Amino acid sequence: MTLSSACPLKSRCETSHRSPREFFNRREWVKCFALGWAATMTGAARSTLMADISSGANPENVLKLDLGYFPILQDVFGSMRFNLFGSSSAGGIITITRAPGDVFHAVSAFCTHEGCIVDPYDNTPGIEAMICYCHSSIYDIQGHLITGAVENQSDLPFYNTSLDGNTLSVEIPNLNYKLNSITSATPVGGNSRFKLSSPVKLNGRYQVLHTADLATDPVPVNFSNSASGGMTQTQFNSLTTGNKDVWVQNTAARGFYVIRLIVTPWD
Repeated sequence: MTLSSACPLKSRCETSHRSPREFFNRREWVKCFALGWAATMTGAARSTLMADISSGANPENVLKLDLGYFPILQDVFGSMRFNLFGSSSAGGIITITRAPGDVFHAVSAFCTHEGCIVDPYDNTPGIEAMICYCHSSIYDIQGHLITGAVENQSDLPFYNTSLDGNTLSVEIPNLNYKLNSITSATPVGGNSRFKLSSPVKLNGRYQVLHTADLATDPVPVNFSNSASGGMTQTQFNSLTTGNKDVWVQNTAARGFYVIRLIVTPWD
């Protein structure tokens, strides 16, 4: 690929198609996730697992990440891309960068020229930007366009963020992340079941979790993809955007079920 000689970061543009920095190996960090709405065993929705991060923020659209699992974001100017739903979905890949003063910038990783995936922020002196190596679009740490491939090119869409301890919250419009309902299902082999219903997005990866109370971290539980199937599933990959039903054993006296979106590094 030949990059434009007009690129202001000339030495970088001539030598690299992708950022040479390796942020992670390919191991998936399944413990870094978004907590959606929980549903009690009586069917009542609870939104207390989410914290508002902007005026009127909808808990269904808030992604939560435990920064303890992402060492690159422990350092100022650390930057990495996250895979939510892959490149087939708007907002499916986002870039998060840590700025001075515990400020985090979250932006879409899709270049506003032709949708290529923009590299994470590079704080190397003389670069200090996010670069799309398809056609040399350049953005600052907040996603503002510095140099575009075409006239009137837009900035990268940005998402509101807030930090609480080591938990970073990112508000992503239309994430639509919740449990719609929980209902009793026909017993199988003498064991009663619940059917959980939740909206999902194409290429999303999900787990089902349970907690006895909101003060205890939820833990994954096995589930079935059918009303009478074996409880052998530990996660599911969504092949469509729509509604997903799963069945869990009704063995606990009380508690909450949670649908968890598995978020992984994009590399």
